[in-house]
Amino acid sequence: MWGFIITIVVLIILKFLYDTFKQSSKITSEGGVRKKYATLVEYFLSAHENSRIFQETKTFVSVGVSGMGAQIFSIYPTYGNVTITMQIKNNPIMGNLKKEWTFPENMDQEDMIININKDIEKFMSDFSKRFE
Repeated sequence: MWGFIITIVVLIILKFLYDTFKQSSKITSEGGVRKKYATLVEYFLSAHENSRIFQETKTFVSVGVSGMGAQIFSIYPTYGNVTITMQIKNNPIMGNLKKEWTFPENMDQEDMIININKDIEKFMSDFSKRFE
């Protein structure tokens, strides 16, 4: 009985590792996240004059502004999707905040930006109503 359970667990782990390697190889063959999602990366870099790339690997890129009220966007593929997280840290008014969006990996990046902006605008509108 234990042998069967251990075999299933090992197979699940091997499948996960295989899928992770396969995804990593695919992203690398496409030039990495920065190249594949160049429109998103450039958009986030152009959002503020002090924006920069904080961390980059072939399968992950983190872009934003550091300091008081730091805003950081991270882009990473997730099995047929791309996940984008926004973190606001040490903001004197909002404190710390994290939002996340997941889109199909081949969705038009301009449409991703539109969706993200709409979501952020709605959040900011709702947040500002707290002070009315």
